[in-house]
Amino acid sequence: MTVAFPFSQNKFGELLLSQAELRRIAERDILPRVAAENRSSLQYSLDASLTHNPTAAKFKHNWKTIIERVLPKIPRNHLPHFLKSGLPATLAYNPSRKMWQTIVGKVLPKIPAEHRASVFRYALPTALQHKPTPAQLEQVWKTVAEKVLPTIPTQHHSDFFQHTLPEALSHNPKPAELSAIWQTISEKVLPAIPQQDREDFFEQGLIAVLRKNPSVKAWRTIAEDILPSIKPEHRANFFRYALPGTLRGKPTPSRVKKVWQTIVSEVLPAIPENHQPGFLSDGLPNSDRFDQKSLRQQATAAKLIFDRMDNSGFASSVVNQNFGKLADPEMAVSRLNFRKTGGVLTPLGGKMTGHILRIIDKRSYSAWKKAHDLGLPVEPILQVREAKDGRMQVVTKFVGETEYKFIQAHPEHAQEVTAQKLEIMSRFKSEDIEHGDYHNLNFVVRMEKGLPKVRIIDFDEPRA
Repeated sequence: MTVAFPFSQNKFGELLLSQAELRRIAERDILPRVAAENRSSLQYSLDASLTHNPTAAKFKHNWKTIIERVLPKIPRNHLPHFLKSGLPATLAYNPSRKMWQTIVGKVLPKIPAEHRASVFRYALPTALQHKPTPAQLEQVWKTVAEKVLPTIPTQHHSDFFQHTLPEALSHNPKPAELSAIWQTISEKVLPAIPQQDREDFFEQGLIAVLRKNPSVKAWRTIAEDILPSIKPEHRANFFRYALPGTLRGKPTPSRVKKVWQTIVSEVLPAIPENHQPGFLSDGLPNSDRFDQKSLRQQATAAKLIFDRMDNSGFASSVVNQNFGKLADPEMAVSRLNFRKTGGVLTPLGGKMTGHILRIIDKRSYSAWKKAHDLGLPVEPILQVREAKDGRMQVVTKFVGETEYKFIQAHPEHAQEVTAQKLEIMSRFKSEDIEHGDYHNLNFVVRMEKGLPKVRIIDFDEPRA
């Protein structure tokens, strides 16, 4: 009878053990060397080390290195997290024996102890995904330790190792490039960020820009030619939202510079100052067209919307949700996007900028029309037609800022606004018209002849 040999060999003659046999080795030689409270977490690391079908020699050598030279350098309170997620993330890239020697001897000592678990979980796997040689990995980490980390304030080290560094390494930069980029960030960008915004800059803004992988020249253009023209209070939103959009498609540094010159000199002046932070975070990123002609046309359309809608929050929402698609004011009517609950509200652009199309059911329209015909303070009914689905399409126009925002801006008129609001509800009750939704957003206010004028809008759920 022939007895089958339980092991196979690779092309180098090394034994390839079954996973069952490797687990027996782990139970005999590895588990007893790990504290009992960490053994359940260790199972995640063992599973990860088996996925690449290691040879017996490699399996034993790697775990000897991990047990004797890695685990003792991980803070005790971080070991469960390290064994459950950090080490498995690195093992997933199947480091060679020489790579483990580099990790242990050249990488690990350069990482502050409290961040080592995070580095194994996030940054190191990102570096290993590009299949560097041990020498290349050593050079990258030498650059990180000597050129990059000293520029990062200590309070931001956690975000740096978990988020910023992995993003910086994801594009496989050469050490010289990595060093030059971080020199620009530390010397010219970070000092320009207001102190109170630096946490957001490290957590969000810097990562968003690094994701677009700007070159060294692009970073210098951003720092020297663009950033000084952005108001300090807007720089957090600039990095987090606005700048990344203009970096799509890897434009040349000179192209980015021209785009931002146009934005700063022609687009932002069209946006009321109190709405500029929202525009940088919600409006500008919506656009996918950044040529000078398009930007100028969008600025003209945006300014007209704000002018005809009293620089209101509603106008800001319309501009932000449609920037990049705003129609030329001299063109025919266009329909713009607007998110709301209830009935359909469509701001109109082009020649009808400042007007609104509402699509509501007949019952709602009946209540609106009754209030309108009685002279109650509601939105004007300018045009109306019945759609094929039986709903009514009504053209009206902007008639004021929401009660809440108006009183925020004009607290001296709060008493008068409240009195008019109560009078409107009283009149609706006496005329047997139920609006159905008397919340503050459905009362709007506009200054007329130096006095506030309150109206009720949005007949979505009324009945007459």
